[in-house]
Order: sequence, then structure tokens, then C-alpha cells
Amino acid sequence: MDEGKRLDLILTDSSMLRFKQEIFPYLEMHFHQSWVVEIIEELFEKVNSLRIMPSRGAIDRALVYKGREVRFLIFKSGDQFEIKILYLIDQLKTTVSVIDFFPTKMNPLKKRF
Repeated sequence: MDEGKRLDLILTDSSMLRFKQEIFPYLEMHFHQSWVVEIIEELFEKVNSLRIMPSRGAIDRALVYKGREVRFLIFKSGDQFEIKILYLIDQLKTTVSVIDFFPTKMNPLKKRF
């Protein structure tokens, strides 16, 4: 796949559901509103970068989705927040599909202001 070619980006319903039900409420509860906006902007900048550089993420050897290899990028903001962006590359359809925002580290013990 040409790294310079721009792919279509798909955020699956299940990935957005997890974001809306788990990730966003966690951010609102544990970070100041201005941090929440900044974190979300940075997260989706990283997601959008997959359109141009889809192969930059590592292959997750433990995951297979419908017979296809799953790749991931780690998004980290400080010590209390880290998620894995799980995605698939479809070379035939020239798409990148984000299939999950998997929380790997959400530490509620500290609150930032």
C-alpha cells in the first residue's frame, strides 16, 4: 500500500459506542474540561493520521477480526490515560476502519485541573 495515498476512514458503530459510553465519560469525570477538549482533539488527530499512514501501527498478534489482522496505535495523555486504537486496513476498498478504542490505562486516583 502506498503510504502517500489517502484512504477513507471509517469509525465503526461499536468503536463510537465505546468512546461515548466509556472513554468520554471517564475524561469528563477525571479531567478539567479544557483538558478533555485537548485530549479528544489529539486523539482524533492521531486517528485521522491513519488515512495517510495506515501501516504505521503494529500488528496485534493476539487479535484477529473476521480473519483479518488487526493493527493498533497507542494514544497516551499523561500518566492516567492510555487507550489502544484498534483498526483494520482494507486495501481493496482503500479504507481504514477503527474497530475499537480499547482502554488500557484509565487511572481514576488522580484528577487534573
